[in-house]
Amino acid sequence: MPDENLLQITAYETKTWESKEDIVVTNFHPNAVIHSPLGEFETASAMEEIVKVWQGAFPDLKVDYFATISEGDRVVRQWSASGTHLGDFLGLEPTQRPIHYQGCTIYKISNKKIVEYWCYINMEEIFAQLL
Repeated sequence: MPDENLLQITAYETKTWESKEDIVVTNFHPNAVIHSPLGEFETASAMEEIVKVWQGAFPDLKVDYFATISEGDRVVRQWSASGTHLGDFLGLEPTQRPIHYQGCTIYKISNKKIVEYWCYINMEEIFAQLL
């Protein structure tokens, strides 16, 4: 039997980071709780803005997933990302420098909607590559 939560998250990540489709609102609950390196939020629209920050700063961002755990209402993905700093990133003008970093994302799903999201990234590692 297919893992519906994992299928949903895989489709969401592929469309968001590879196809650059704007599908946050269709996947996140309107009042989703977001725990992001960019802040703590409680709306799907905040998640839309977070995605736009990353896509705008690193339009060629490529994400590779190397570990996945899906159990109950949680999907955990460990990944690495690489791209080029081609747009504004949190006030830092484009440097044209390549970046590479790793992270871990946890999704909590209820009724086919992401209701809580955690993303763990070492932001100091990213800024060290850009400055």
